[in-house]
Amino acid sequence: MGFTGVSFYVDWSLVEGKPGNNCWRDTCMGSKTAIRSDDPEYMNATAEYVSTLGRIIERVEITNLIYSSAEIFTWARGAGSTLIFESQPLSKETESKYSSADLPGLVVKCYVTRATRIVRVADLQVYLLWRNDAYNYWSLVVIKAGYLIRTAHLINNSLRLTGDVNATREIEVICSPAASLKGIAFNGEVLQTSKTSNGNLQGIVRYNPPKLDISDLSNLEWKFIDSLPETQASYDDSAWTPCIQCSKYTPRQPDTPSSLYSMDYGFHTGYLLYHGYFNANGREYNVWLNVSGGAGFGHSVRLNDTLLGSWVGSILIGHMGQYEEAPGTDAVKFPRGILNYGISGHAQSDVSWKLMGNLAGEKYQNGARGPLNDGGMYAKRQGYHYPSPPTSTLELSNPVTYGLSHVGVGFYAAYFRLNIPCGWDFPMSVVFNDSLHSSTKENSLGNNYRCQLLVFINGYQFRKYKGILNHGEDNHIGLTVWAQDKQGATQGSL
Repeated sequence: MGFTGVSFYVDWSLVEGKPGNNCWRDTCMGSKTAIRSDDPEYMNATAEYVSTLGRIIERVEITNLIYSSAEIFTWARGAGSTLIFESQPLSKETESKYSSADLPGLVVKCYVTRATRIVRVADLQVYLLWRNDAYNYWSLVVIKAGYLIRTAHLINNSLRLTGDVNATREIEVICSPAASLKGIAFNGEVLQTSKTSNGNLQGIVRYNPPKLDISDLSNLEWKFIDSLPETQASYDDSAWTPCIQCSKYTPRQPDTPSSLYSMDYGFHTGYLLYHGYFNANGREYNVWLNVSGGAGFGHSVRLNDTLLGSWVGSILIGHMGQYEEAPGTDAVKFPRGILNYGISGHAQSDVSWKLMGNLAGEKYQNGARGPLNDGGMYAKRQGYHYPSPPTSTLELSNPVTYGLSHVGVGFYAAYFRLNIPCGWDFPMSVVFNDSLHSSTKENSLGNNYRCQLLVFINGYQFRKYKGILNHGEDNHIGLTVWAQDKQGATQGSL
């Protein structure tokens, strides 16, 4: 690991779930003392345990710890002593060996509890912590302080901290460079302090959250625009990309006369729209498609302005991104779009195709938000998901009260206001409920809809960016509802 006197060992027989006769041995002091040899209850055969042997990092000059079966969480040097913090899961047994002039071979075995245990050997202090509690400690000035410590400064023997709390918490200074710490300040407030039984300085940070009045999204003034006008006969697709190329980027060669893979035309994210053209001959009894969009994708197919099952006029495919790569699989190269198709009474070459995805494809227009922010839906290509869109002439329609009465895609936009006090951080989420159109005997469909989870807040996709909310002013929200049944869809709640 770059330091002399330190060794890290992994017992692979235990990692693979096959406890054997392998054992970890202490050899740095000239002895051969086994910690444990074959005890799956102690070692947990499914976990990867790492034993730390020898002197823990020579430059720290810790000569008292010989070995430990616990994880070394962190270490620090205080005034006159050195501290090591070890962590283990609850109820697990840990074993450590220490050495000093008075105790040349002290072995300590104990089970981990929620209570902190402290072992003192000469000038070494070892804190044995429950793993969940270990994450409340912050170094290199070691502080037990709860949720988050952002900065720590020692000024005139006073510790000045900044951080976040989500409950009233005690702050305990376990270790600091100051020989005598005079006080603690947290976020500018000087705390009343006292001494713990261990002689550590501690203070209490009070948590008094403000009351928030959060807007009910169901009752906002929503504006509506049809986000699938491409199915109308009057729609002009002259600017779309003709699908006339051969495949260039995937080992899977097309099963069609020309490539219909979106990646071959520069569309790698968001929703995909295809237009297919052919001359009817009266023998078109069926259409079949093999489409690819990734895990959990959806699609709709229409002929002219008629829904075919949810087709060859227009095809809408939800592009859910590429698969993660596994060694030797080329899974990341698997194409998205139309893989194959057929129309009764026609050869594949009878059909010509055009494709549209996110605006300008690889030459995406919004450099600040990046290539994964936008998609191929009409409303996004027109920029209605950005703040201050031209909605004055759009009709009012609520996705919860009215929704869509027919198959298609609707884009809804509204404004809501937040009044979050300065200095407070509140995690927020948008919660959707199911469509109110439920199935009946007369209506076997009606429950297939997709409320696009790529909700836009101030022009940013809500799950992919942080810091996008205006805490003390208006916020713009955009929402896409994709009804995949001819009965339409109404958002149950929002």
